[in-house]
Amino acid sequence: LKAALDQVQADLQYAREERCGREQVEKELRKELDSYVNQYLDEESSGEQQSLALQISHVEVEQLRKEVLALAGSVRARSTTISNLEAHRQRLASDGAQKRSRWRAALESVRVKGFTVQDLQKKCGETNRQLKDFSQLYTLVKNQRNTFVYHVKVSV
Repeated sequence: LKAALDQVQADLQYAREERCGREQVEKELRKELDSYVNQYLDEESSGEQQSLALQISHVEVEQLRKEVLALAGSVRARSTTISNLEAHRQRLASDGAQKRSRWRAALESVRVKGFTVQDLQKKCGETNRQLKDFSQLYTLVKNQRNTFVYHVKVSV
């Protein structure tokens, strides 16, 4: 029970502090409200000055409205120009991508043809080597044949 009593006393103390804080806020709000009311009453007394200021501000607002309309037209024209430039940029990017793609394809084709040329050069070299070997063999066989023919003629 003592703990509960302590808790209730603490809650009571907290509630009192909160009430004091709220009363302070209420006082501040009342002071602020009073100052606003006094300011309004002062402004009300100077209504003619405000009426004149309102008329002047109305003229200024009208001028600003005209400027805004002119600027809106300018913004629309610039937006159109920007969208046209964006479309042109996209077309150029697309063309660039196509040209890059064709360049890569041509580069790949050149690389493949380079490999083909190397293979053909190897085959050509091998064929020339075989031709040289066969030519030597032919010459050897021809010389041996001539030698045998000569021996046959001499022996007859």
